[in-house]
Amino acid sequence: MKLQFAIAAFLILLGSVELLEWLKARSFPFPVLVLGGVLLSVVSNYGKLPIDRVLARLPHGLMADDPSTSDGE
Repeated sequence: MKLQFAIAAFLILLGSVELLEWLKARSFPFPVLVLGGVLLSVVSNYGKLPIDRVLARLPHGLMADDPSTSDGE
């Protein structure tokens, strides 16, 4: 079991070093970097988004397939 963990850790380390070297060799345009940063911030804070409050303000006709907003009919 310890040998399998050591092999997996070595492969992950080797893969991350190779990925870092590949990324350092690339040059990305500024808008792509900004878009990547925005996407990363949205994904990392997805659980904190106030999506329930936004959906509650929508008219009920837009959310007709949502059973929590139905009138029970």
